[in-house]
Amino acid sequence: MSWRQLIWPTSARNISPGRRERAQLDWQQRIRRQLATPKVVAVISPKGGVGKSTTALELGHVLARLRGDLVVALDASPGSGSLVKRLPRPHSRYHAGHLRADSAQISRFSEILPYVTQADSGLYALSSNQNPDRHLGPADYLDVLDALTRFYSLVLVDTGASIHEPAARAIIHAADVLVAVTDTTFEATEVVLDGLGWLRTQEHLPRITAVINAVRPGTCGGCSRQLAADLGQQADHVVLVPHDPHLTAGRTAQRQLLGRQARDAYLNLAATVIDEAARGEAGGRRTIRY
Repeated sequence: MSWRQLIWPTSARNISPGRRERAQLDWQQRIRRQLATPKVVAVISPKGGVGKSTTALELGHVLARLRGDLVVALDASPGSGSLVKRLPRPHSRYHAGHLRADSAQISRFSEILPYVTQADSGLYALSSNQNPDRHLGPADYLDVLDALTRFYSLVLVDTGASIHEPAARAIIHAADVLVAVTDTTFEATEVVLDGLGWLRTQEHLPRITAVINAVRPGTCGGCSRQLAADLGQQADHVVLVPHDPHLTAGRTAQRQLLGRQARDAYLNLAATVIDEAARGEAGGRRTIRY
Protein backbone atom coordinates (compact mmCIF):
# COMPACT_ATOMS: atom_id res chain seq x y z
CA MET A 1 0.00 0.00 0.00
CA SER A 2 1.44 3.38 -0.98
CA TRP A 3 1.10 6.36 1.32
CA ARG A 4 -1.30 7.89 -1.21
CA GLN A 5 -3.74 5.25 -0.04
CA LEU A 6 -3.41 6.42 3.57
CA ILE A 7 -6.43 8.70 3.87
CA TRP A 8 -5.96 11.14 6.72
CA PRO A 9 -8.10 14.23 6.22
CA THR A 10 -6.85 15.91 9.41
CA SER A 11 -3.14 15.71 8.68
CA ALA A 12 -3.22 19.31 7.46
CA ARG A 13 -5.03 20.73 10.45
CA ASN A 14 -4.63 24.30 9.22
CA ILE A 15 -5.85 23.54 5.71
CA SER A 16 -7.05 26.66 3.92
CA PRO A 17 -10.81 27.09 3.40
CA GLY A 18 -10.35 26.87 -0.36
CA ARG A 19 -8.50 23.56 -0.20
CA ARG A 20 -11.00 22.11 2.27
CA GLU A 21 -13.93 23.18 0.11
CA ARG A 22 -12.32 21.56 -2.95
CA ALA A 23 -11.73 18.35 -0.99
CA GLN A 24 -15.33 18.30 0.24
CA LEU A 25 -16.63 18.87 -3.30
CA ASP A 26 -14.54 15.96 -4.54
CA TRP A 27 -15.79 13.66 -1.78
CA GLN A 28 -19.41 14.65 -2.40
CA GLN A 29 -19.15 14.09 -6.14
CA ARG A 30 -17.70 10.62 -5.57
CA ILE A 31 -20.34 9.76 -2.97
CA ARG A 32 -23.12 10.74 -5.41
CA ARG A 33 -21.81 8.42 -8.12
CA GLN A 34 -24.67 6.30 -9.40
CA LEU A 35 -24.48 2.54 -8.96
CA ALA A 36 -26.07 0.27 -11.54
CA THR A 37 -26.98 -2.43 -9.03
CA PRO A 38 -27.51 -2.67 -5.25
CA LYS A 39 -24.37 -3.07 -3.20
CA VAL A 40 -23.70 -4.69 0.19
CA VAL A 41 -21.07 -3.13 2.47
CA ALA A 42 -20.05 -5.30 5.44
CA VAL A 43 -18.58 -3.41 8.41
CA ILE A 44 -16.55 -5.93 10.38
CA SER A 45 -14.11 -6.29 13.25
CA PRO A 46 -13.08 -9.38 15.19
CA LYS A 47 -12.25 -7.02 18.09
CA GLY A 48 -15.13 -5.62 20.12
CA GLY A 49 -15.30 -2.07 21.42
CA VAL A 50 -13.39 -0.40 18.59
CA GLY A 51 -16.25 1.69 17.19
CA LYS A 52 -17.58 -0.68 14.53
CA SER A 53 -21.27 0.17 15.03
CA THR A 54 -20.45 3.88 15.21
CA THR A 55 -18.57 3.58 11.93
CA ALA A 56 -21.49 1.76 10.28
CA LEU A 57 -23.98 4.38 11.45
CA GLU A 58 -21.92 7.46 10.57
CA LEU A 59 -21.06 6.01 7.17
CA GLY A 60 -24.75 5.28 6.61
CA HIS A 61 -25.81 8.80 7.61
CA VAL A 62 -23.38 10.37 5.12
CA LEU A 63 -24.43 8.08 2.28
CA ALA A 64 -28.14 8.54 2.93
CA ARG A 65 -27.88 12.31 3.24
CA LEU A 66 -25.85 12.87 0.09
CA ARG A 67 -26.76 10.17 -2.40
CA GLY A 68 -30.48 10.73 -2.85
CA ASP A 69 -31.29 7.01 -3.12
CA LEU A 70 -32.26 4.48 -0.47
CA VAL A 71 -29.68 3.33 2.11
CA VAL A 72 -30.31 0.87 4.94
CA ALA A 73 -28.16 -0.40 7.81
CA LEU A 74 -28.71 -3.97 9.03
CA ASP A 75 -27.68 -4.93 12.55
CA ALA A 76 -26.47 -8.51 12.19
CA SER A 77 -25.25 -8.86 15.77
CA PRO A 78 -26.14 -12.32 17.10
CA GLY A 79 -27.75 -10.81 20.21
CA SER A 80 -29.51 -7.55 20.92
CA GLY A 81 -27.47 -5.09 18.89
CA SER A 82 -27.24 -1.37 19.53
CA LEU A 83 -27.49 0.03 16.01
CA VAL A 84 -31.14 1.07 16.01
CA LYS A 85 -31.00 2.07 19.69
CA ARG A 86 -28.62 4.86 18.69
CA LEU A 87 -31.27 6.42 16.45
CA PRO A 88 -33.95 8.79 17.74
CA ARG A 89 -37.28 7.24 18.66
CA PRO A 90 -39.77 5.96 17.67
CA HIS A 91 -38.17 2.64 16.74
CA SER A 92 -39.79 -0.12 14.73
CA ARG A 93 -40.96 -2.99 16.92
CA TYR A 94 -39.87 -5.48 14.26
CA HIS A 95 -36.41 -6.96 13.72
CA ALA A 96 -34.39 -9.00 11.24
CA GLY A 97 -36.09 -12.24 12.29
CA HIS A 98 -39.50 -10.80 11.44
CA LEU A 99 -38.29 -9.65 8.03
CA ARG A 100 -36.77 -13.05 7.35
CA ALA A 101 -40.07 -14.78 8.18
CA ASP A 102 -42.11 -12.41 5.99
CA SER A 103 -39.63 -11.74 3.17
CA ALA A 104 -41.37 -13.90 0.58
CA GLN A 105 -44.56 -11.86 0.96
CA ILE A 106 -42.90 -8.44 0.55
CA SER A 107 -43.15 -7.15 -3.00
CA ARG A 108 -43.44 -3.36 -2.59
CA PHE A 109 -41.33 -0.77 -0.82
CA SER A 110 -44.26 0.35 1.32
CA GLU A 111 -44.49 -3.17 2.72
CA ILE A 112 -40.95 -3.12 4.11
CA LEU A 113 -41.34 0.21 5.91
CA PRO A 114 -42.90 -1.20 9.13
CA TYR A 115 -39.75 -3.28 9.70
CA VAL A 116 -37.27 -0.40 9.65
CA THR A 117 -36.53 2.77 11.61
CA GLN A 118 -35.68 5.94 9.71
CA ALA A 119 -33.24 8.59 10.92
CA ASP A 120 -33.36 12.29 10.13
CA SER A 121 -30.51 11.78 7.66
CA GLY A 122 -32.74 9.49 5.59
CA LEU A 123 -30.90 6.35 6.69
CA TYR A 124 -33.12 3.33 7.37
CA ALA A 125 -32.07 0.72 9.93
CA LEU A 126 -33.19 -2.81 10.73
CA SER A 127 -32.74 -4.20 14.25
CA SER A 128 -30.84 -7.40 14.96
CA ASN A 129 -32.78 -10.60 15.51
CA GLN A 130 -34.06 -10.55 19.09
CA ASN A 131 -35.76 -13.92 19.22
CA PRO A 132 -33.70 -16.06 21.64
CA ASP A 133 -35.38 -19.21 20.37
CA ARG A 134 -34.54 -18.61 16.70
CA HIS A 135 -30.98 -17.67 15.81
CA LEU A 136 -30.53 -16.57 12.22
CA GLY A 137 -28.13 -18.70 10.21
CA PRO A 138 -26.27 -18.05 6.95
CA ALA A 139 -29.26 -18.81 4.70
CA ASP A 140 -31.49 -16.61 6.86
CA TYR A 141 -29.22 -13.60 6.52
CA LEU A 142 -28.93 -14.13 2.79
CA ASP A 143 -32.74 -14.05 2.63
CA VAL A 144 -32.74 -10.79 4.62
CA LEU A 145 -30.13 -9.30 2.27
CA ASP A 146 -32.19 -10.42 -0.71
CA ALA A 147 -35.27 -8.68 0.71
CA LEU A 148 -33.36 -5.46 1.41
CA THR A 149 -31.57 -5.29 -1.94
CA ARG A 150 -34.91 -5.47 -3.73
CA PHE A 151 -35.50 -1.91 -2.63
CA TYR A 152 -32.32 -0.33 -1.25
CA SER A 153 -29.34 0.76 -3.36
CA LEU A 154 -26.91 0.30 -0.48
CA VAL A 155 -27.11 -2.14 2.42
CA LEU A 156 -24.62 -1.61 5.25
CA VAL A 157 -24.25 -4.58 7.57
CA ASP A 158 -22.86 -4.38 11.10
CA THR A 159 -21.72 -8.00 11.45
CA GLY A 160 -21.15 -8.21 15.19
CA ALA A 161 -17.87 -9.00 16.94
CA SER A 162 -17.17 -12.46 15.48
CA ILE A 163 -16.08 -13.11 11.92
CA HIS A 164 -15.74 -16.85 12.51
CA GLU A 165 -19.45 -17.60 12.83
CA PRO A 166 -21.07 -19.06 9.68
CA ALA A 167 -23.64 -16.25 9.50
CA ALA A 168 -20.97 -13.55 9.56
CA ARG A 169 -18.94 -15.37 6.93
CA ALA A 170 -22.00 -15.64 4.67
CA ILE A 171 -22.52 -11.88 4.92
CA ILE A 172 -18.84 -11.22 4.24
CA HIS A 173 -18.93 -13.53 1.23
CA ALA A 174 -22.01 -11.70 -0.12
CA ALA A 175 -20.48 -8.24 0.38
CA ASP A 176 -19.23 -6.02 -2.42
CA VAL A 177 -17.03 -3.98 -0.06
CA LEU A 178 -15.54 -4.70 3.37
CA VAL A 179 -14.86 -2.02 5.96
CA ALA A 180 -12.63 -3.41 8.73
CA VAL A 181 -12.51 -1.30 11.90
CA THR A 182 -9.86 -1.11 14.60
CA ASP A 183 -8.78 1.46 17.17
CA THR A 184 -5.37 2.98 17.84
CA THR A 185 -3.98 0.09 19.88
CA PHE A 186 -1.52 -2.38 18.42
CA GLU A 187 -3.42 -5.16 20.19
CA ALA A 188 -6.66 -4.43 18.35
CA THR A 189 -4.87 -3.98 15.04
CA GLU A 190 -3.16 -7.36 15.47
CA VAL A 191 -6.53 -9.00 16.09
CA VAL A 192 -7.98 -7.35 12.96
CA LEU A 193 -4.95 -8.34 10.87
CA ASP A 194 -5.15 -11.92 12.09
CA GLY A 195 -8.86 -12.00 11.29
CA LEU A 196 -8.42 -10.67 7.78
CA GLY A 197 -5.55 -13.07 7.17
CA TRP A 198 -7.72 -15.96 8.33
CA LEU A 199 -10.57 -14.87 6.06
CA ARG A 200 -8.25 -14.80 3.07
CA THR A 201 -7.39 -18.45 3.69
CA GLN A 202 -11.09 -19.37 3.70
CA GLU A 203 -12.47 -17.51 0.71
CA HIS A 204 -11.91 -14.73 -1.76
CA LEU A 205 -12.58 -11.35 -0.18
CA PRO A 206 -13.80 -8.14 -1.81
CA ARG A 207 -11.56 -5.12 -1.59
CA ILE A 208 -11.04 -3.85 1.93
CA THR A 209 -11.03 -0.38 3.43
CA ALA A 210 -9.57 -0.37 6.93
CA VAL A 211 -10.61 2.27 9.47
CA ILE A 212 -8.44 3.28 12.41
CA ASN A 213 -11.00 4.80 14.73
CA ALA A 214 -10.76 7.51 17.42
CA VAL A 215 -7.26 8.70 16.52
CA ARG A 216 -5.90 11.43 18.78
CA PRO A 217 -3.31 13.32 16.69
CA GLY A 218 -0.07 13.96 18.51
CA THR A 219 -0.75 11.65 21.44
CA CYS A 220 1.21 8.63 20.26
CA GLY A 221 3.92 9.93 17.99
CA GLY A 222 4.15 7.86 14.82
CA CYS A 223 1.93 5.02 15.97
CA SER A 224 -0.92 5.93 13.59
CA ARG A 225 1.40 5.65 10.62
CA GLN A 226 2.80 2.38 11.90
CA LEU A 227 -0.70 0.97 12.43
CA ALA A 228 -1.67 2.12 8.94
CA ALA A 229 1.41 0.46 7.48
CA ASP A 230 0.55 -2.76 9.30
CA LEU A 231 -3.05 -2.67 8.06
CA GLY A 232 -1.80 -1.97 4.55
CA GLN A 233 -0.62 -5.59 4.48
CA GLN A 234 -4.25 -6.68 4.12
CA ALA A 235 -6.25 -3.56 3.20
CA ASP A 236 -6.45 -1.60 -0.04
CA HIS A 237 -7.08 1.70 1.77
CA VAL A 238 -6.60 2.91 5.32
CA VAL A 239 -8.79 5.73 6.63
CA LEU A 240 -8.01 7.47 9.92
CA VAL A 241 -11.03 8.82 11.80
CA PRO A 242 -10.16 11.30 14.57
CA HIS A 243 -11.41 11.03 18.11
CA ASP A 244 -14.58 13.07 18.60
CA PRO A 245 -16.02 13.56 22.11
CA HIS A 246 -19.56 13.50 20.72
CA LEU A 247 -19.18 9.92 19.48
CA THR A 248 -19.25 8.20 22.84
CA ALA A 249 -20.61 4.67 23.11
CA GLY A 250 -24.38 4.47 23.03
CA ARG A 251 -24.97 8.14 22.30
CA THR A 252 -27.35 9.22 19.54
CA ALA A 253 -25.00 11.23 17.35
CA GLN A 254 -26.07 14.59 15.96
CA ARG A 255 -24.22 15.75 12.88
CA GLN A 256 -24.15 19.40 13.94
CA LEU A 257 -22.29 18.41 17.10
CA LEU A 258 -19.55 16.48 15.30
CA GLY A 259 -16.24 18.24 14.91
CA ARG A 260 -15.12 19.39 11.48
CA GLN A 261 -12.35 16.82 11.28
CA ALA A 262 -14.69 13.92 12.08
CA ARG A 263 -17.19 15.11 9.47
CA ASP A 264 -14.43 15.29 6.89
CA ALA A 265 -13.18 11.82 7.79
CA TYR A 266 -16.60 10.23 7.30
CA LEU A 267 -17.07 12.06 4.00
CA ASN A 268 -13.71 10.66 2.91
CA LEU A 269 -14.63 7.17 4.08
CA ALA A 270 -17.98 7.28 2.25
CA ALA A 271 -16.30 8.43 -0.97
CA THR A 272 -13.77 5.59 -0.72
CA VAL A 273 -16.53 3.02 -0.13
CA ILE A 274 -18.49 4.20 -3.19
CA ASP A 275 -15.32 4.10 -5.30
CA GLU A 276 -14.85 0.48 -4.31
CA ALA A 277 -18.55 -0.40 -4.72
CA ALA A 278 -18.45 0.89 -8.30
CA ARG A 279 -15.52 -1.32 -9.29
CA GLY A 280 -17.52 -4.53 -9.80
CA GLU A 281 -20.49 -3.13 -11.71
CA ALA A 282 -20.14 -5.59 -14.56
CA GLY A 283 -21.00 -8.54 -12.33
CA GLY A 284 -24.21 -6.96 -11.05
CA ARG A 285 -26.55 -8.13 -8.34
CA ARG A 286 -30.23 -7.25 -8.77
CA THR A 287 -32.50 -4.61 -10.15
CA ILE A 288 -34.00 -2.38 -7.47
CA ARG A 289 -37.79 -2.53 -7.35
CA TYR A 290 -39.88 0.29 -5.88
